Amino acid sequence: MEQNSGISSWFHRLSASRKEQKVQRLRQKQGKNLTLMMRRFLELVRCGACDEPVNIELFQGEVPWKALKKAAERQMLAGITFEAIKKLPSDVSPPMDILMKWLILSEKIQKMNLILDERSMQAETYFHEKGFSCCILKGQGLARLYSKPQTRTPGDIDIWVSGDRKELTRMAVELKSSVVPKYHHVDYALFKDTEMELHYMPTWMYSPFADRRLQRFFREEARWDETVPGGGFHVPSERLNLVFVLLHIYRHFFTEGVGLRQLLDYFFVLRNCSDASERQHVMSVLKSLGVARFTAAVMWVLAMCFRLEEEYMLCPPDEVEGRFLLIEVMKAGNFGQYDSRNHSSANEKEWQMFLRKTRRNFHFLTRYPSEVLWSPFWKLWHWAWRKRQSLKKKNLRHE
Repeated sequence: MEQNSGISSWFHRLSASRKEQKVQRLRQKQGKNLTLMMRRFLELVRCGACDEPVNIELFQGEVPWKALKKAAERQMLAGITFEAIKKLPSDVSPPMDILMKWLILSEKIQKMNLILDERSMQAETYFHEKGFSCCILKGQGLARLYSKPQTRTPGDIDIWVSGDRKELTRMAVELKSSVVPKYHHVDYALFKDTEMELHYMPTWMYSPFADRRLQRFFREEARWDETVPGGGFHVPSERLNLVFVLLHIYRHFFTEGVGLRQLLDYFFVLRNCSDASERQHVMSVLKSLGVARFTAAVMWVLAMCFRLEEEYMLCPPDEVEGRFLLIEVMKAGNFGQYDSRNHSSANEKEWQMFLRKTRRNFHFLTRYPSEVLWSPFWKLWHWAWRKRQSLKKKNLRHE
């Protein structure tokens, strides 16, 4: 018995030693502590998003304002960081030319938000009048969790509609004949000035077994009566958002890359949940989907970058996984737009894109083996499925 205990203790020490070695390697790659540039940038993000005072001492001396502005644009955080810029005294503020460009960006973002808010309400009304229940995913719904919603850089509209995929696809094809549905959504050309994706399901998993569990969770948790603060349009329930928004980050992590804006969204989703039992339930769902390791990585990044308090975390943070994730986030930028691994030629063929993305994902094999190994099979199936949908389009239009 004592021998077994000794062996178990030896394995535990060996595992701890190996984990510490991984931490040291990642610290060497990233720097033991965040660089001054990174700390300045995150200070602007956190103080702008949470409406807190800025640590003026960080901005004493020579500040690379041009690089900070570029980082804010790459991460789609120009409006949020400008809120922090406005709190700085004049002697440490950016030069006037950079300040004015930042101001113009901020005002443009606020105008875009006004348009997206209006379009979101119009989209809901449109589907309600056609007899469907629906809610706005991500985007404008999550913006309402921010201290100043109009500072969040908006994207398109994602609307989840409680209808049959075939019927919803037919409606989309009637508006724009060239659209081809994807597994979880179809482009819906309702507005000329705003892109909109109509979702039959919020998201998916590459593993068919995990995806089956996920879709069952979505069906059980679907609510169509939750409204955003101040009204206007409907949003998913708190529980569904806690699962969905994290999986949205996870999905983009594998498909193209994820930026700090998506992680900041999740920071506010977590801060909006004060029920410990709800967090425990959500964590059990995430474990069943095989994303516990990624969740621990996200908790570390949110604590390091935005000072997420332990009481709001879904699980203990993992520094090894978190540092790896943060390196990927800063390398890729918003949706991987600045990741050299995503760069392709103008005449890239479908099979070349498939190989490029598969090669990129194998970088994550040792950390997330299930998603990486299922990914190529799912993508091949999805390619064939979309081809079938394309062939059915003419029939859909004339039925």
